[in-house]
Amino acid sequence: MTIKPARVFSDWPIPPGEVLAEEIAARGISLPELAARIGRPLWVVDEIVRGEQAIDRDTAIALSAAVGGIDADFWTGWKRATGWRWRGNGSKVPCIAKPSG
Repeated sequence: MTIKPARVFSDWPIPPGEVLAEEIAARGISLPELAARIGRPLWVVDEIVRGEQAIDRDTAIALSAAVGGIDADFWTGWKRATGWRWRGNGSKVPCIAKPSG
């Protein structure tokens, strides 16, 4: 039996780059290694971590695969407010309701 972890939503916005920095540090992944894994230039990854670069859909999907355990919706979570969600395969689907918290 597989147990799916519950999704947690915070009232406080946490920059995705901050979470990314913590996740790669916990996994022992360097920024150059992450850049190579997701096929993005090092400067893009560095700017994402520093909060100076937005995470687009393709980068979110690549991060989901590279970091593991965190789906692409998390990295682009603010898009939920616009009424759309991204599936792991890159397709866009309407979001019926935002989670209440």
